[in-house]
Amino acid sequence: MGMSALYFVVQLVVGALSGYLIGRLAVWTINKINLANHSLYSVLLLAFIFFAFAFTDLIKGNGYLAVYLAGLVVGNYKLKAETSPGRSFSTASRGSCRSSCSLRSDSSSTATNSCIPRC
Repeated sequence: MGMSALYFVVQLVVGALSGYLIGRLAVWTINKINLANHSLYSVLLLAFIFFAFAFTDLIKGNGYLAVYLAGLVVGNYKLKAETSPGRSFSTASRGSCRSSCSLRSDSSSTATNSCIPRC
């Protein structure tokens, strides 16, 4: 009973510490590295998350807690690789085209969705 409680506490402490440190390392790396393709930042972040789980599990910590805390750390820091909220793949590929969407309902209580692209 005593050893399992100690092992549980060690797993939580190692997982929490590892998750925080790997999260900070991910934030530092993403802010320092300059990738040519902007889409690779999310792949790099995914690699950090896999690394957080594997490394923490290797040193006998709780990998799930490490991934959760690393995500919290990364989510609460300002990343230079973040895109603006208005940017999307469809507007980036079409240039300055915008679409105007509206939801209309007829008298027969059916709703129709109409999108009109404006270029």
